[in-house]
Amino acid sequence: MNVIQGRVAALCLSFMTELLIPSDPAEWKSIGSILGSDGITEIHITNLFLAHGIQPAIGGSRAYTILVPQVLAEHATQLLRKEAQTRDYYLWLAGEEVVQAPELREVAGRISIASLLENHNYSSETALGRLLRTDRLSQLAATYPYIFSLRSHQRRYLATPQAYSTGYDVRFELHTSARKQADGCMGWCQLLDDGRTVNFWGDVSQWHFNKN
Repeated sequence: MNVIQGRVAALCLSFMTELLIPSDPAEWKSIGSILGSDGITEIHITNLFLAHGIQPAIGGSRAYTILVPQVLAEHATQLLRKEAQTRDYYLWLAGEEVVQAPELREVAGRISIASLLENHNYSSETALGRLLRTDRLSQLAATYPYIFSLRSHQRRYLATPQAYSTGYDVRFELHTSARKQADGCMGWCQLLDDGRTVNFWGDVSQWHFNKN
């Protein structure tokens, strides 16, 4: 069973009988794809379509294919094209049309994590403050206590078919000191529900400078 057949089979087991869910994979159509690591976009597109009575099937590996019932493909494509212009995510539409997302903006750099945590803009009530207090970042900070670069991009997304929430794309680079040439690590994550949920993607890359 391939990925498309697997997604179709799973959907056919659902109890959402009010939505059109074809049982034949040939009755589904691919209308585009997104980055497999972009969970915010997957959630948003899924709920966007559900809000308009369209059941999508989204899945794959590095790139996730967006499948919809073939009879609703034109309507779904129109929704996707219109929404993509304002929702800040990478999207490949059928026909090689690509929607680009904005670059992440640097919000902090060359500062100790301890100092940043004392800043009210990074309190435990803020999304980035919650990120800095996660077990994963706390463990990394024990070895790399300085933020050399913290970049983020805020996104508004449909958390349910009826309600929006705030998410963030975040890239971080931590060093053993504020110097550029220092041992360090780099990683990226997504924050959902204003930072209450943190999804780290992939392994954190680490490097060491030869001090000899």
